[in-house]
Amino acid sequence: MAYSKLSRWIKDFHLVNGFVVKTSNEMECSKKLAIKFIEIPTVKLRDESYFELMNLITKLEEILISNDIFPNKNIRNFPFIKNDEFRDKEYIHLIKPSDEFNYAIGKALKSMKPFNALRNVFNEYGHLFPLKIILGKSLKNILSTNCF
Repeated sequence: MAYSKLSRWIKDFHLVNGFVVKTSNEMECSKKLAIKFIEIPTVKLRDESYFELMNLITKLEEILISNDIFPNKNIRNFPFIKNDEFRDKEYIHLIKPSDEFNYAIGKALKSMKPFNALRNVFNEYGHLFPLKIILGKSLKNILSTNCF
């Protein structure tokens, strides 16, 4: 895979941005970069598919799933992910906090009101950050719970 395509995906899909949770329980990508790649990650192509029917109970679950955020406890059970290939200790060195994010956190911790300052930092850089990035296609149809 050409690294220029990977670089374009990182930029186009905001893979280095965090997710900001709005007061209306909506999510959006942060405007500022929260993480940076230390080196170019390895991309392994797979031609596999996966199907799952989920019964979403809460509105929050519906919001998370519609934004392609799945519970971490279930991600290792997906059949297209090989557990032995995604050990955190092997890949954790590829992603680090951005210099701007580190500076903002340090400045917030030294402020007179660190709680308020940290809240402002997370409102800018995001409340949720990716642990793993899996590129692929997704087809979803979220139905209301009274359909089942």
